[in-house]
Amino acid sequence: MKNLVIILTVLILCTALFIVFYKTIRTLYADNLELRLDPLGEDLMNGEFHQSILAIGSSSIQHWPFEEIGLGNDICCNAGIGGQTSRQVLLRLERLLLVHKPDYLILQAGMNDIKSLGVLKNREDIVKDYLDNISKIFALCDSNNIVPLYVTNFPTGKAGIYRSFFWDREMDRLVSQTNDILKEVCSKKGYYVLDAYELLSAPGSMKRKTEYSADFMHLNERGYEVLNNKLKIDLQKIIK
Repeated sequence: MKNLVIILTVLILCTALFIVFYKTIRTLYADNLELRLDPLGEDLMNGEFHQSILAIGSSSIQHWPFEEIGLGNDICCNAGIGGQTSRQVLLRLERLLLVHKPDYLILQAGMNDIKSLGVLKNREDIVKDYLDNISKIFALCDSNNIVPLYVTNFPTGKAGIYRSFFWDREMDRLVSQTNDILKEVCSKKGYYVLDAYELLSAPGSMKRKTEYSADFMHLNERGYEVLNNKLKIDLQKIIK
């Protein structure tokens, strides 16, 4: 009887693990197919654009409550799409500028580039491409008389068991280093920088303060509140 209970327990656990594994693989496969069908996420960006501010990037921009500081849909077009890399953001911006040229561009991108380093081997090439893509976006702004408002990438939160397999301390260091490189570029060009990394980091750490985390990659309401408080003050000086 005891052996039967053990066998049934093992079978139940194996079945549960298989279901979790199947759902994970199915989700990843579906995401891959959606990316192939719409690589730039253009289906999410149908419509007319007339706003003076365009915010573009991945999920950190997509979830940003700009309306809480008076940047509603009539003023700011939030074109953030979750999961996009800096290359996708660059290509999508090129398409958007064919139909709409805002006065200001709020830009944050690159975390999904760095995230890929957990499974891809060509780290130096990926980081170089990421920095080049941001430089190309800055060049687009210059050639179209758009004022870029650059937001540094957020420090990461606490890594769970799953995330720890695909993220290491070196990647946290790269987030900090690439932020510093792009801040230097912005300083030389006279661009505004919202240093989100500095505002959100725990003292003496490359990690985010726990009270600002929704999960490993994303902010909660308190985190965005910190950023909005600083952005609101700064925009009053920038936007005439």
